[in-house]
Amino acid sequence: MTIRTLPVLALSVAWLGASAALAQQPSATTDTGGHAAAMSEMPDICRKAVQDSPMAERMRTMPMMQGMMQDMPMMQGGQSGAGMSEASRAYIMAMRKTHPPMMMGAMASDPEIAFLCAMLPHHQGAVDMARAALDRTKSEAVREIAKETIEENEKGMKEIRAELDKRAR
Repeated sequence: MTIRTLPVLALSVAWLGASAALAQQPSATTDTGGHAAAMSEMPDICRKAVQDSPMAERMRTMPMMQGMMQDMPMMQGGQSGAGMSEASRAYIMAMRKTHPPMMMGAMASDPEIAFLCAMLPHHQGAVDMARAALDRTKSEAVREIAKETIEENEKGMKEIRAELDKRAR
Protein backbone atom coordinates (compact mmCIF):
# COMPACT_ATOMS: atom_id res chain seq x y z
CA MET A 1 0.00 0.00 0.00
CA THR A 2 1.37 3.38 -0.96
CA ILE A 3 1.05 6.68 0.86
CA ARG A 4 -1.29 7.87 -1.93
CA THR A 5 -3.67 5.01 -1.12
CA LEU A 6 -4.00 5.87 2.57
CA PRO A 7 -6.21 8.99 2.21
CA VAL A 8 -8.55 7.11 -0.13
CA LEU A 9 -8.80 4.21 2.31
CA ALA A 10 -9.31 6.55 5.26
CA LEU A 11 -12.20 8.29 3.51
CA SER A 12 -13.68 4.94 2.53
CA VAL A 13 -13.53 3.63 6.09
CA ALA A 14 -15.18 6.80 7.40
CA TRP A 15 -17.92 6.49 4.81
CA LEU A 16 -18.48 2.83 5.66
CA GLY A 17 -18.80 3.69 9.33
CA ALA A 18 -21.49 6.29 8.65
CA SER A 19 -23.24 3.91 6.28
CA ALA A 20 -23.36 1.09 8.82
CA ALA A 21 -26.03 2.82 10.84
CA LEU A 22 -28.27 2.88 7.79
CA ALA A 23 -27.64 -0.61 6.44
CA GLN A 24 -30.85 -2.11 7.80
CA GLN A 25 -33.12 0.85 7.11
CA PRO A 26 -35.65 0.18 4.33
CA SER A 27 -35.15 3.68 2.96
CA ALA A 28 -31.39 3.29 3.04
CA THR A 29 -30.84 0.14 1.07
CA THR A 30 -27.69 0.19 -0.95
CA ASP A 31 -28.47 0.92 -4.56
CA THR A 32 -25.82 0.03 -7.09
CA GLY A 33 -28.07 1.51 -9.74
CA GLY A 34 -27.99 4.78 -7.83
CA HIS A 35 -24.21 4.71 -7.72
CA ALA A 36 -24.09 3.84 -11.42
CA ALA A 37 -26.50 6.68 -12.13
CA ALA A 38 -24.35 9.09 -10.14
CA MET A 39 -21.28 7.94 -12.07
CA SER A 40 -23.11 8.35 -15.37
CA GLU A 41 -23.77 12.00 -14.49
CA MET A 42 -20.05 12.68 -14.30
CA PRO A 43 -18.62 14.58 -17.27
CA ASP A 44 -17.00 12.40 -19.94
CA ILE A 45 -13.57 13.84 -19.18
CA CYS A 46 -13.90 12.61 -15.57
CA ARG A 47 -15.01 9.11 -16.55
CA LYS A 48 -12.16 8.85 -19.06
CA ALA A 49 -9.59 10.16 -16.57
CA VAL A 50 -10.73 7.59 -14.02
CA GLN A 51 -10.68 4.74 -16.55
CA ASP A 52 -7.13 5.70 -17.54
CA SER A 53 -5.93 5.84 -13.94
CA PRO A 54 -3.73 3.02 -12.62
CA MET A 55 -5.11 3.81 -9.16
CA ALA A 56 -8.65 2.97 -10.28
CA GLU A 57 -7.61 -0.53 -11.34
CA ARG A 58 -5.84 -1.13 -8.02
CA MET A 59 -8.92 0.05 -6.13
CA ARG A 60 -11.22 -2.20 -8.17
CA THR A 61 -9.15 -5.24 -7.17
CA MET A 62 -9.01 -4.45 -3.44
CA PRO A 63 -11.42 -6.68 -1.46
CA MET A 64 -12.80 -3.74 0.52
CA MET A 65 -13.55 -1.77 -2.65
CA GLN A 66 -15.05 -4.81 -4.37
CA GLY A 67 -17.45 -5.13 -1.45
CA MET A 68 -18.43 -1.47 -1.71
CA MET A 69 -19.00 -1.78 -5.42
CA GLN A 70 -21.15 -4.89 -5.02
CA ASP A 71 -23.94 -3.49 -2.88
CA MET A 72 -21.67 -3.45 0.17
CA PRO A 73 -22.61 -6.92 1.47
CA MET A 74 -20.43 -6.38 4.54
CA MET A 75 -22.89 -3.70 5.62
CA GLN A 76 -25.97 -5.91 5.66
CA GLY A 77 -25.39 -6.91 9.27
CA GLY A 78 -24.56 -3.37 10.37
CA GLN A 79 -26.06 -1.72 13.41
CA SER A 80 -29.52 -0.26 13.04
CA GLY A 81 -30.02 3.43 12.42
CA ALA A 82 -33.25 3.35 14.44
CA GLY A 83 -31.93 5.95 16.89
CA MET A 84 -31.07 8.39 14.12
CA SER A 85 -33.26 11.34 13.34
CA GLU A 86 -34.91 11.62 9.95
CA ALA A 87 -32.63 14.56 9.19
CA SER A 88 -29.49 12.55 10.02
CA ARG A 89 -30.64 9.75 7.73
CA ALA A 90 -31.26 12.28 4.94
CA TYR A 91 -27.81 13.83 5.38
CA ILE A 92 -26.05 10.47 5.41
CA MET A 93 -28.01 9.32 2.35
CA ALA A 94 -26.89 12.47 0.52
CA MET A 95 -23.28 11.66 1.42
CA ARG A 96 -23.64 7.99 0.42
CA LYS A 97 -25.00 9.00 -2.98
CA THR A 98 -22.07 11.27 -3.75
CA HIS A 99 -19.28 9.20 -2.23
CA PRO A 100 -18.66 6.71 -5.08
CA PRO A 101 -18.35 9.30 -7.87
CA MET A 102 -16.32 11.58 -5.61
CA MET A 103 -13.88 8.77 -4.84
CA MET A 104 -13.71 7.72 -8.48
CA GLY A 105 -13.09 11.30 -9.58
CA ALA A 106 -10.23 11.62 -7.11
CA MET A 107 -8.50 8.65 -8.77
CA ALA A 108 -7.73 10.46 -12.02
CA SER A 109 -3.98 10.55 -12.67
CA ASP A 110 -3.96 14.27 -13.48
CA PRO A 111 -4.20 16.04 -10.10
CA GLU A 112 -6.13 18.98 -11.54
CA ILE A 113 -8.70 16.74 -13.24
CA ALA A 114 -8.91 14.61 -10.08
CA PHE A 115 -9.69 17.69 -8.00
CA LEU A 116 -12.31 19.00 -10.41
CA CYS A 117 -13.98 15.61 -10.91
CA ALA A 118 -14.11 14.90 -7.17
CA MET A 119 -15.47 18.35 -6.37
CA LEU A 120 -18.56 18.01 -8.60
CA PRO A 121 -20.24 15.30 -6.50
CA HIS A 122 -18.91 16.95 -3.33
CA HIS A 123 -20.76 20.16 -4.22
CA GLN A 124 -23.86 18.14 -5.22
CA GLY A 125 -23.79 16.48 -1.80
CA ALA A 126 -23.71 19.91 -0.16
CA VAL A 127 -26.72 20.97 -2.24
CA ASP A 128 -28.62 17.78 -1.34
CA MET A 129 -27.85 18.21 2.36
CA ALA A 130 -28.87 21.88 2.27
CA ARG A 131 -32.17 20.95 0.61
CA ALA A 132 -32.75 18.33 3.32
CA ALA A 133 -32.09 21.03 5.94
CA LEU A 134 -34.53 23.41 4.24
CA ASP A 135 -37.21 20.73 4.41
CA ARG A 136 -36.69 20.19 8.14
CA THR A 137 -35.46 23.37 9.81
CA LYS A 138 -37.49 25.77 11.87
CA SER A 139 -34.59 28.19 12.22
CA GLU A 140 -34.47 31.19 9.92
CA ALA A 141 -30.68 31.34 10.36
CA VAL A 142 -30.26 27.71 9.25
CA ARG A 143 -32.67 28.33 6.37
CA GLU A 144 -30.52 31.25 5.16
CA ILE A 145 -27.31 29.24 5.47
CA ALA A 146 -28.90 26.37 3.53
CA LYS A 147 -30.07 28.73 0.77
CA GLU A 148 -26.60 30.28 0.53
CA THR A 149 -25.05 26.80 0.46
CA ILE A 150 -27.26 25.81 -2.46
CA GLU A 151 -26.53 29.01 -4.36
CA GLU A 152 -22.76 28.89 -3.81
CA ASN A 153 -22.40 25.20 -4.61
CA GLU A 154 -24.56 25.36 -7.75
CA LYS A 155 -22.38 28.27 -8.91
CA GLY A 156 -19.28 26.23 -8.09
CA MET A 157 -20.57 23.25 -10.09
CA LYS A 158 -21.14 25.49 -13.13
CA GLU A 159 -17.59 26.82 -12.85
CA ILE A 160 -16.14 23.32 -12.51
CA ARG A 161 -18.11 22.03 -15.50
CA ALA A 162 -16.96 25.01 -17.58
CA GLU A 163 -13.33 24.29 -16.69
CA LEU A 164 -13.75 20.58 -17.45
CA ASP A 165 -15.42 21.41 -20.78
CA LYS A 166 -12.50 23.71 -21.63
CA ARG A 167 -10.00 20.94 -20.84
CA ALA A 168 -11.95 18.32 -22.80
CA ARG A 169 -11.56 20.28 -26.06
